[in-house]
Amino acid sequence: MRNFRFVLLPVIAAYIGLANAAYGADAKRAEWSHLARIEVSKMRDKGVVEFALTPEVHDLAQPDLSDLRVVTDAGDEVAYVTRVAERKEQSLPLGVRLYNRTYIPGKQSSVTVDFGAKVLKNRIQVVTPGTNFRRQVLVEGSDDGTSWQKVREGAFLFRVGADQTREGYDKDSVSLPENDQRYLRVTVCNGPDDPKQVEVQDVRAWQQVVVTPLETFPVGITSREVVENAKNKTTEITLDLSYRNLPLHEMALRFTDADFYRHVGLSGRNVKERIVKAPVEDSPELEKKVEEPWTGIAGGTIYRYSSGGSADELLALNLQGARYRYLLVQIENRDDPPLHLDGVQATRLAYYLAFPPKGPGGYSLYFGNPRASRPSYDIEHYADRVRKQGVLLLNLGKVIPNPAYTQAEKVVPWSEQHKAIIWIALLAGAAVLLLLVYRMAKSVPASEGKG
Repeated sequence: MRNFRFVLLPVIAAYIGLANAAYGADAKRAEWSHLARIEVSKMRDKGVVEFALTPEVHDLAQPDLSDLRVVTDAGDEVAYVTRVAERKEQSLPLGVRLYNRTYIPGKQSSVTVDFGAKVLKNRIQVVTPGTNFRRQVLVEGSDDGTSWQKVREGAFLFRVGADQTREGYDKDSVSLPENDQRYLRVTVCNGPDDPKQVEVQDVRAWQQVVVTPLETFPVGITSREVVENAKNKTTEITLDLSYRNLPLHEMALRFTDADFYRHVGLSGRNVKERIVKAPVEDSPELEKKVEEPWTGIAGGTIYRYSSGGSADELLALNLQGARYRYLLVQIENRDDPPLHLDGVQATRLAYYLAFPPKGPGGYSLYFGNPRASRPSYDIEHYADRVRKQGVLLLNLGKVIPNPAYTQAEKVVPWSEQHKAIIWIALLAGAAVLLLLVYRMAKSVPASEGKG
C-alpha cells in the first residue's frame, strides 16, 4: 500500500497541474489591446492618484469598464477604484401659510405666501385646477408684506392631457432665483379657455441644496443629419459622437422658434451595421452586412413659451447614462410645421479612476479585453477615507496599442476551443492510470507490502 500511495499522489498532483494550465488564471497582459501611461512624478505617503477617463478609453474598454487594470512598470497589478461625479441634492420642504386670496374675474388670481421668517428658497409648486391649460405666472417678493418687487415673471404652468399616442405632461413648478424674503405673492393669469376664476389651490416651497455637484465634459458631435419624415410627421436628427460607450448625460437642443410643445423619442447604437453569418449547405457560411437596430433610450418633452421678452423653456433631454456613439432624436410634429433646429450640444458624465501609488514612477492603464472579469479590491470599501488624505490629479497619457497584444483575430488555440474534450480526456486518462496503479499494488507480494 505504501508503494500505491507513492505512485498515486504524484499522478493526482500532475493532473491538478494540467487542469489548472487548461483553465489558466487571470489573462496575461498580452490579451489587453491598448494602454495609456500614468506618470507619477511625486506623491505624499498618503492619498491617491486620480485622473479622468478619456473618450478613447471609453471607446476601447468594455462598456462597464470591467477590463481596466493599473499595472506598475515592474508588472505588479495595483488596486484601484472608479467613481462618477453625479449630482446629488436634497430638497428641504418649507412650511408656509396662505392668505389674501383674490381674483379679477377672467383675468387673474393671486395668493400671498408667508414663510414665517426670512428663509432661502429656490423652487415653488403652484397647484391649479383643470385638464388642459397654459397659464402665465408672476412671483413677487416682500420683506414686510406691503412693498413688493418682482422675483420671477414669464414663467408658465401648463397641463397637457394624455391621448392614445402619448402620455400627458404636467408642469406646476416654478424655479426662482435664490430668494430669502419672508413673503411671496403668486399671481396666475387666466388662459384663453379658463373659467372666470382659476383658484390657486395650494403653494408649496422647497430649498434645494446641492450635496455633490454634477461634473460633466462636453461631447464633440462630428456629424449631424436632419431628415423630415413626412409620412410619420416627425423630424429625425441623427448624431455621430465619434466614440462608443460614452456615459452620456444630457442633450440640449436649440431652436429659433418662439412657442412650441413637442414629444421627443431618443434611441442609440454603437455601430451603423454589423456582419451576420448564414449557414449554406455544402459551402462556407455566407457573411452579409445588416443595419444595426436602434435601441430606445428614453422619451421626453421639449417646450418654449415666451412672453414679455422672457421665455419658460425646457430643451434639454436626459440621456440617463446611455452608452452609444450614434443617437437618433425623433421629434413628433403631428400637424404642426417642423421646428427650425439651430444647434445641438451633448455632455457626458465625468468618470475618474484613483489608486494609491507605491511611490513615484511609471504606471500603465490597460484596457480592451472582452474576456476580462471585473476585479475586486479592498480599496472599494475605504476609498473615501483614503481620498480625504490627499488627491494628486493627473492627466492620463496618450492611448497607444499594447505592443504585446496578440491580435483579436488570431486563431484561438485548439485547447481553448475544446476545453470540455480536454477535461474528458484528462479524467479518462486519470481513470486508466488509477486502474493500472491499483493492479500494480495488488501484484506486490504481501511480504513486500508489509515491509
